[in-house]
Amino acid sequence: MVVGITLLALGLFILGFVPYLIYTTNGQSVAAQKVLNSELTTQKTTKITTTKKVPTAIPTASWPKTVPLGTPLAKLSIPAAGVLNDIVVEGADELRLQEGPGHYPNTALPGQSGNVAIAGHRTTWLRPFYDLNAVKPGDQITLSLGGTSWIYSVTWIRVVQPSDTSVLAPTANWSLTLTTCTPLYSAAQRLIVRATLNEAATLAANTIMSTRHISITQLATHKTVIQHVSNWLAIVWIAADALALTAALVAKKRTSLWFLILIACIVFSYEAYGPLAQLVPPTW
Repeated sequence: MVVGITLLALGLFILGFVPYLIYTTNGQSVAAQKVLNSELTTQKTTKITTTKKVPTAIPTASWPKTVPLGTPLAKLSIPAAGVLNDIVVEGADELRLQEGPGHYPNTALPGQSGNVAIAGHRTTWLRPFYDLNAVKPGDQITLSLGGTSWIYSVTWIRVVQPSDTSVLAPTANWSLTLTTCTPLYSAAQRLIVRATLNEAATLAANTIMSTRHISITQLATHKTVIQHVSNWLAIVWIAADALALTAALVAKKRTSLWFLILIACIVFSYEAYGPLAQLVPPTW
């Protein structure tokens, strides 16, 4: 009996982790995006403009020599994939991708020629690239910063192995590379979308304020909203479920509702896990 109930609890434990991954993580990312959006507007920029209404050259941007991880960089829009003004952060590690699309360090920054490479989750943590597979050659992708936009047109889509980093290599022209896991709910491979700058569309998008150059003189001071979950918190989480199992075994002797109590306790522990993670001090 004890073995059966233990296996049942384990099954519910795994099952309950699914809604946590899909819904709780998404909510945390949405909150992070609001903070990043606010911070992006605080960055100080200077602009060199012309008196013409129609620019004759692609606008460019210059960045400080060092851009700290987590710094909000630009807004990303992919209409074909349902992405509208998601804030791109510097860094493509686990923590940064929990806040939104992440820019690969050592690749070109928004507003620069070369290969601007951006990664994003597909099923959790805002899942910005969930429908990236819907993108087709010719679709437009926009990066915007300080009222200036750079519009790219998709040129190709392919699937590669996770070890294939050649798609992040520098390019001679203005390029944009998006990467995410594929297939859905799997990290077995990587879906890659490559786009090149659409000069005509970019010039047309910047006709109102014909900016030739943007210089970011002061970056936003970003404090990470989402924190890594420490090992000890995972232990507490497991202990909470063990307590739920014990309560269910005790309740079984007194009521026929023990099964419902077990479910309620375990589900509660899942729901509490996300908020608890946010209460962990950064130094822990």
